[in-house]
Amino acid sequence: MNLTIAKDQLLAGLQAVQNVVSTRTTLPILSNVLVRAEGGRLEFTATDLDVTVCCAVEAKIAKPGATTIPVKKLFGIARELSGTEIDLEVDEKKRLQRSLWRVVLQD
Repeated sequence: MNLTIAKDQLLAGLQAVQNVVSTRTTLPILSNVLVRAEGGRLEFTATDLDVTVCCAVEAKIAKPGATTIPVKKLFGIARELSGTEIDLEVDEKKRLQRSLWRVVLQD
């Protein structure tokens, strides 16, 4: 998965789903958001097993794909990034590339 998204679009999508995510859970996957990129849209899905919230925002998708990411951590990092666009790349092992995290440490 490889995409470019406007910072405000990413924050809007994450903000829409992060309130359903519990910070204290016996299932760590419930702290994550499912991020799916396809057809010019980035879809976010989060659940606490009682409630599921989905939303989609526009993005420039270079390579479609899906993965899960800790929603609170991603929201915090994205909020602190400078610039108007954010590049996200997920490798073949479905891990978000660390280039996103390095940007935060340099600012």
